[in-house]
Amino acid sequence: MKPERFTQAIAALSPSGAVPLTAGDIIRSRVDGYVQNTNVSGYVTRHSFDFAQTGTIRVSFEGASSSSEPAYFRVTRLRNAVETVLGSWVRTTTVLTTSSLDVDVTAGDRVQVQSLASRRTEGVDKQTTTYYGHARIQNVRFKTGGETLIPGIYAPVEND
Repeated sequence: MKPERFTQAIAALSPSGAVPLTAGDIIRSRVDGYVQNTNVSGYVTRHSFDFAQTGTIRVSFEGASSSSEPAYFRVTRLRNAVETVLGSWVRTTTVLTTSSLDVDVTAGDRVQVQSLASRRTEGVDKQTTTYYGHARIQNVRFKTGGETLIPGIYAPVEND
């Protein structure tokens, strides 16, 4: 099958015949606005995209902590039911800082941006103090690389 025919076949499977994303296009997360994650028991996924083609994307986001306590962020890829952590960051400042990572995707991959808050307790008995580092995240973007990609059906792109 020729590459053009393959692209047409994938497009036919995409929701409403989704328009391919050309090189350099930016996908904005539907839940793009600022959010503060207070979960300290495990990573939470708020931003997730599936891909219906092979290519390279750049994942970027702004992350910070609510205090000087750490907040954790990571980018994962789910491929063939196996989740792999591709990059991780720790923020211990309230200043939103941009992080980015290039990710190779194949048809069926799901790329996720996740966050985790932290909690630390000092002291004993009635003299305990608990400190929190809530994970703050915003402006999550998925930018296509040098290839034309077609978004998958799990999380349609903004304004589709």
